[in-house]
Amino acid sequence: MTRYSVDAERHELIATWGTGEGDLATRIADLPVGAGTSVLLSLARALTHLSEAAWRTYTHPASAAASMEPGSEGWRREEERKSLA
Repeated sequence: MTRYSVDAERHELIATWGTGEGDLATRIADLPVGAGTSVLLSLARALTHLSEAAWRTYTHPASAAASMEPGSEGWRREEERKSLA
């Protein structure tokens, strides 16, 4: 799953991935020099949350749940997947 970070000195958005042997990182974008650190950290947090939600739909598919009835775990997973569209 991708995690996002901010290099505040270089004003860059960084993406990282765990590999089991260590982490990989790459620069995603240059960030506005005038933007405050808290705003940039909020952006990184929001992107990481989006990545977590997308990853969860992959690792917890609705089809793996015991039931798809309304209110069930399978139904909830399917609703999460629909919200990403």
